Amino acid sequence: ILEIELRKFIADNLKSFSPSWWKQRIPNEVRLRAEKRKTDREEPYPGTVKQDRPLYDYLDFPDLKVIITAKNNWEDVFKQTFLRTDLIQVKLDEISIFRNDIAHHRDIPVQDREIFVSNVRQVLRTIRKSETRP
Repeated sequence: ILEIELRKFIADNLKSFSPSWWKQRIPNEVRLRAEKRKTDREEPYPGTVKQDRPLYDYLDFPDLKVIITAKNNWEDVFKQTFLRTDLIQVKLDEISIFRNDIAHHRDIPVQDREIFVSNVRQVLRTIRKSETRP
């Protein structure tokens, strides 16, 4: 849920700042990797349905931090939501560690689950709250 909402939050906020946001606001290496993943994944295999998902769906979780904290994106778009780069960087880094464990079906100790859940909830509350602002 966090990844889906965070990707959409980034895309919506960058779109509202610039109609050419994908080329202007996504760092080149991140953009090229996502474009390749989209091409590779959406090339239909025999018997599968062709997909056409938005490019931002092909951003990896670590890419999201890179996009948010890129100097121009931070100053122009995300600073008003997250306030401090160091805080959102730490939260996304901590989430990333546990997210990878979850994705690979590794158990997370109870104490670590609390850190993970707390960080996820805090980031979700922050982006959801900012979406309701005028």
